[in-house]
Formats: sequence, structure tokens, C-alpha cells
Amino acid sequence: MRLKPPPPEAGKSGLLAFREAVKLHEEAITNRWDRQFHRKELARWQKLYATLAGKRDPGNYAAEYFASLSKLCGELLAEYGQEPPPKKLAPKVFTAAPLVYPNFPEEITHRLHFLEGPSLRRQRATQLADHAEFVSRQMSGTGRTLLSVGVPQTEVIFFERLVEAIGDLLFGDLSKAGFDTSYVMRPEGIPQGKDWTANTLDPQGKRMNII
Repeated sequence: MRLKPPPPEAGKSGLLAFREAVKLHEEAITNRWDRQFHRKELARWQKLYATLAGKRDPGNYAAEYFASLSKLCGELLAEYGQEPPPKKLAPKVFTAAPLVYPNFPEEITHRLHFLEGPSLRRQRATQLADHAEFVSRQMSGTGRTLLSVGVPQTEVIFFERLVEAIGDLLFGDLSKAGFDTSYVMRPEGIPQGKDWTANTLDPQGKRMNII
């Protein structure tokens, strides 16, 4: 709908019809850009018709009409108001899951850890990791899955292929993924899911190679 201010010949009835048309138009506006354009149009008309009224002799019908039209545009602009500030999304609240270092068997010498995900590269790495001798998964507070993979020294070529598959996605941000990065190592002989007293640091100085 294209609004057009009425000419002087329309008189007071034209001004009333224009007000109604503006209100109907405002109800149909659905996006920010159109709202901004509408405000600019009303402000432009307010200034234009005030200028036209000032160029006429005082008491002239056209001068009074243009002054009324300018005033009407100003009122409509004030009634429409300013653009409300964008709503801020509430930060997602989650409880970080403790990051546990898996209990790798001693013969598993080549180890890496990476976050599963929907990307093709992560999917390929996940599918390849399923063929490894040791696979462990743990869930984060945001629902992300950390995959821990280990192979013996005799399968170094397989390990290299796995590293190539995950590529430059090495060293992901585990804290953003929902893990408590002060990980704890599971004592030997404690099965997955069983309660145990956690060590806050790895006593052997091991570091997780996170992808």
C-alpha cells in the first residue's frame, strides 16, 4: 500500500481519510525496514507541508490546509513511536558436566578426543572412530558428546587416518560445549556410571588432546 497525502481540495474529510489510511498501513507493516521507512515518510511530509504552509500568505486556505496536514503527520509520527530496542536473548543456563579422563588400557598408546557434531568432517571421524580398539563417550551439560578414541601402537596408520579425518577441527572449546574443563581421571577398576571420589588433577600429568 502506497500512502499519498491528500490535496487541499480534499478538505477535512481528506485529512480524516488519510489518518485512517495511515493507521491501516501501520497495522500491515511487519518488518523493521518498513517501519523505519514509514517514520521517515511521515517526518518528510511534516517538514514539507510546514514549508509549503509558510510560503503562503497567512489566512490563505492552502496555508491553513498544509499547516493542518503537517500537524497531522507530526501527530501520527509521535503516535507511531520509536523503534523498540531489540530483545536480548536470555543466556542459556546449564550445569557443566565434569570432564573425566577415560581409563585407557596400558596398551592403548595413541589417544585423541573430539566433539561429535553434524558437520561432514565430524561425522566421518566419528564413523572411523567406531573401528578403533578403545572408544569412550561422555555427554556435556549442553548435550554435546565428547568422543575419546585410543589405538595400540601397532595401529599407528589407522590413528593417522583418524587425525586426518578430523583435520583442522583440533582443539575445540570444551567449556562452551558444556564441560567442566578441570577434568578428573577415573581410578582403575571403577566402571562407567559408578560413584567415586574424583581427583581434580591428573596425577601423571596427562593432557587431553581435544579436537
